[in-house]
Amino acid sequence: MNEATSGIPPRTRAVLAVLAVILLAFTTFVVVKSVTSEPSGLNTTAEASPHAMNPSSTSSTPPSTSESSSDQDISPAQSTTHPTSVDPRKESDPASVRPLVPVPDAGAGSADIPPSPTPDSPSGNTDHTPVAAHVAHPIPIAPPLIPTPAAVMNLPGHNPNVGPAPGETGIFRMTGPAPVERADYGPMAYVLPLNPPGPQNSMVRWVRGMGVSPTSADRGTVYVLGHAWAQQWLVFNGFSELATRSVNLSAPPQMVPAYGGGTVRRWATPVLNGSLITLSDSMGRQRQWVVDNTWLVPKSDAINDIELNSTDIPGRIILIACAVGGGRDLDYNVIVSGHLV
Repeated sequence: MNEATSGIPPRTRAVLAVLAVILLAFTTFVVVKSVTSEPSGLNTTAEASPHAMNPSSTSSTPPSTSESSSDQDISPAQSTTHPTSVDPRKESDPASVRPLVPVPDAGAGSADIPPSPTPDSPSGNTDHTPVAAHVAHPIPIAPPLIPTPAAVMNLPGHNPNVGPAPGETGIFRMTGPAPVERADYGPMAYVLPLNPPGPQNSMVRWVRGMGVSPTSADRGTVYVLGHAWAQQWLVFNGFSELATRSVNLSAPPQMVPAYGGGTVRRWATPVLNGSLITLSDSMGRQRQWVVDNTWLVPKSDAINDIELNSTDIPGRIILIACAVGGGRDLDYNVIVSGHLV
């Protein structure tokens, strides 16, 4: 049998092949051109939104006055000292010396200063932010260990009181059998009755207008007040309770000179002798005292104690707290006296 002729003639197949090659080349050119034109669009978006590329640039603009006033951290001195209550007379003016009054019992209603709110982190429009290439950063090298002022001052033969005196605010510490690991210190105005403001479990106050400030510690007495309370452990509870346990209030007291020619009763104890009291500021400047006497005095008599109220004794520090004993608040003040090392 004869088979019918089938298939495409060779000449027709060659023409179709040439047309297919031309169509493929044209399609490839169009695709390549569209792909290579896309980065210019991304770059334009990045340039139009610089904050998206650099979030930190948004922080260079300072916040408004209303925002800064509400979010700004408040230092202890700013939050508790009232300039209108401060005695305007200078510390060196003898007429500014006024007698001490008993420290009132700490109240349970004192509120701690709440932490300041954290500002929102800066943000930008990152919807079209191109992904940055990974950059390898060198591993940071740990800084060398630098001794703290507290470590340096305990070196044998080192005088901790060499150099400038500390500022008006800083850190209070006390070693010994009733330690205070750390408390903030700052000024309080001489306003009667003397009642140190601020967080009562972590804040002590030196009295501006009575004696001298820590910046002039070598020229007179620095008076530092803190709270002690039977219902809660406050900043000076440690030495207050220890001193109260160490004396016998039923025993005959020591009689010391009082204003007007009389005497004041004291019950003294050496239990805190040798303890170290340190005031230091953020710059590392400090002064350190060693405790040489501790006593209880009736609150009604404290104002008449001549030695206690002698504000011009050079290099002296006086700590004052309410007496706490047997789970009760007593009608006494605990006085701790020290001198510069």
